[in-house]
Amino acid sequence: MYYNYYSRIHYAQPKQPQQCCNPYIASPRMTVIPSSIKQMRESIQIPYNQDIMKASTILEVGQRTRNTHYKQRLEELYLKYEDGCTYRGQGIPPSQRHGMGVLFNTENQEVYSGEWFNNLYEGFGILINQSPHLIKPKIDPKDLNTIEDGWHDYKGYFKQNKMHGEGILTLTNGQKFEGHFINGMIHGKGRFYGDQIIIGNWFEGVLI
Repeated sequence: MYYNYYSRIHYAQPKQPQQCCNPYIASPRMTVIPSSIKQMRESIQIPYNQDIMKASTILEVGQRTRNTHYKQRLEELYLKYEDGCTYRGQGIPPSQRHGMGVLFNTENQEVYSGEWFNNLYEGFGILINQSPHLIKPKIDPKDLNTIEDGWHDYKGYFKQNKMHGEGILTLTNGQKFEGHFINGMIHGKGRFYGDQIIIGNWFEGVLI
């Protein structure tokens, strides 16, 4: 099962807002990186290789790994886009999001906070659904493809804008999936928290 901001999630990758591609204001220097980048939800826990690791630890490891690929010195950027969305964080001037940064919507609310690589979500991050649908009935863990847009946020790993690796997907009704994602899909070992905790393996969103 894939997840997408604005359309049916099934078999569709999450995509960054279109307005985030063509900034018209680019200031390559800021004095402060937002505290949300530095503090990065230390209370989040993600199952990884049958262990529970704090997100702060995962983030530090991911950032060190990512830094080995930087060929240019990162600077602190402030980017404002045509529709009012903004980006604050690290990057390569004049407008490439790269490193740690936060994307805000027009109401100055966080859309994505975490690692970036060449303008894409890459590494550990937190993604907030901008058009969530309230789930009234409980989701059947046997088929998580029925979630569609009924999720509130995702905390975990990304690869080229897609949920990829260990992560936590929290639904709008309070249910939650913790486990493995591949190429934007719930796929592999995980746990589903509802009336009961279901531990198992999912294949393309279907419990096997």
